[in-house]
Amino acid sequence: MDLFNVYMEFGRDEEKFVRKIVKELETMQNPQELHVADCPVGIQPRVNELISVLNLELNNVSIVAVLGIRGIGKTTIAKATYNKIAANFESHCFLEDIHQCCGKSSNWKVSLQNELISCLSPNGKSRIKHCHNDGVTKIRKLICGQKVLIVLDNVDKYEQLQALGIRPECFYDGSRIIVTTRDRHSLGIL
Repeated sequence: MDLFNVYMEFGRDEEKFVRKIVKELETMQNPQELHVADCPVGIQPRVNELISVLNLELNNVSIVAVLGIRGIGKTTIAKATYNKIAANFESHCFLEDIHQCCGKSSNWKVSLQNELISCLSPNGKSRIKHCHNDGVTKIRKLICGQKVLIVLDNVDKYEQLQALGIRPECFYDGSRIIVTTRDRHSLGIL
């Protein structure tokens, strides 16, 4: 990027020039990329289709489901999409294989919430202790006023989304939530 030419492009308007530089730096910051697949064949058209459905240029909140049978590449598509668009968000999180987490303990709601809270927290160390209601409150505080990208992989019960407080009205403008699932009913009324 030739800064002098960019400066001249903006007619010596310093504010626009600085904004352009900040935007360029933001796009250069690449979040930790997720491993997609060793040989991802034919994935890019699906990723582009998902990005198109997400309508990133709109300033609304959007929840998009990637629905299909086991083994067709829902997680792979979600990971590749996440890698491609995460830098456009102030905060982002990919929670993989949620249904596995929810079957292991009687306190699965708190465990699931702690995963999301830890992922969204600036220092990654924030947690809740016992009550899942506290977790929903903390999650909502973390996403308040921020454009966030959250990917929830392999959701198999609507109760899992409820435990995280996933409702469109709780998110800031421009936020996107991607849910991969095999069962349309696990989305509830979203």
